Amino acid sequence: MAAKLGPRLADRPPWTPTPAELWSKVAVGNVDFENDFHADTPGSDLIKKAILDNDTRPLYLEAWGGTNTIARALKSIEDEYNSTSSWSAVQAKVNQKAVIAALGMQDNAYADYIGKSWPKVKLYNMGGGPGCSAVPANAVYCSPEYWTPLKYSHGPLIEARSFFGDGTYHVSEEGITSNGIHNWEPGQAKDMETFRLYNRGDKHQRMEFAGEGDSPTFLFLLNNGLRATQDPSLGSWGGRYKPSDTIPTTYNGQADVNPETGTASSGYASQRWTPEMQNDFAGRIEWGASPAFTDANHNPVVKLANSDLTGKAGKTVEVSAKVTDPDGDNVKLNWSVYTDASTVTSPVAAVQNPTSKTAYVTIPDGAKSAERIVVVLTVTDKGTPALSKYGEVVITVK
Repeated sequence: MAAKLGPRLADRPPWTPTPAELWSKVAVGNVDFENDFHADTPGSDLIKKAILDNDTRPLYLEAWGGTNTIARALKSIEDEYNSTSSWSAVQAKVNQKAVIAALGMQDNAYADYIGKSWPKVKLYNMGGGPGCSAVPANAVYCSPEYWTPLKYSHGPLIEARSFFGDGTYHVSEEGITSNGIHNWEPGQAKDMETFRLYNRGDKHQRMEFAGEGDSPTFLFLLNNGLRATQDPSLGSWGGRYKPSDTIPTTYNGQADVNPETGTASSGYASQRWTPEMQNDFAGRIEWGASPAFTDANHNPVVKLANSDLTGKAGKTVEVSAKVTDPDGDNVKLNWSVYTDASTVTSPVAAVQNPTSKTAYVTIPDGAKSAERIVVVLTVTDKGTPALSKYGEVVITVK
């Protein structure tokens, strides 16, 4: 499918991979049994090669079903180098480069081996993820009205995917359980009273929790203008993360305050971005179904004048950006203080001139040295679907 879509994606953003690049990254890992990392596999060899190559950038090792193949790659590195004179250098390289992004500990490989033998390798212990439950106004983005038109008019790949209330029905892989309810039913149930996604015992209908739960590990890395790959506490579509107080190489999800409820949750740290996130997915569907670049909408381009600024307490700081749109669409700008990602303890006044390319942020009189104010510029175009890009500015108090 990627090969078929290749010509249509060739003029999309430069990070769109070619089919050859995708195939070069596909290999079978350790699958003999749960928690298996007893022997090298093509998958573990691929990870090992990537860890040890000369690319000095962080290497994010995503684990959506357990860390056992990652464990095997690290064990192979240890077995090859631990009795050599280069072992210390290899350890330092791995500790600096490898970042495990895991959706929970879905096997025991991290506890049994990685955490003990490689305690300095960073672990992002991720959770939460996309959804529409946190903000009532976002419910449309998880509705049949939103997704069904996309599913049935954009080619066979997306038509084969199950969406919320899309009218499809598939038989469960595991059959009917002892209580008569299917464990997993993608698509719309024929009988809502009998068939549900999970037997949760609550009012939720089937498919009201149908998002892929492991996607925060991938959404975290999307180049949308948020700066989580530089500092995970700055936030991303996959949530916001900080080091554990007891294990500084383990990063855990942080809670953002939901303005609808006044309560904080790590789930809202991802769901606060739901409109932009879901529209972005819809936009990518359009890319694959559009023969020409001009047939689809594309994200605006945001270039900040400065992404890191300083200022003294009581002073006003200017933030600005150059904004363009590749399709020539009109755009809407909004600068806002990201309070949850900020560390100032004094309240920050609303951004002045928030809908213009140049805006102003006043540092509170009570702000202390080294505290920070995080300001997010959200730029959304008037195309269909409306697509967005961010700019994230960190103002550090002098």
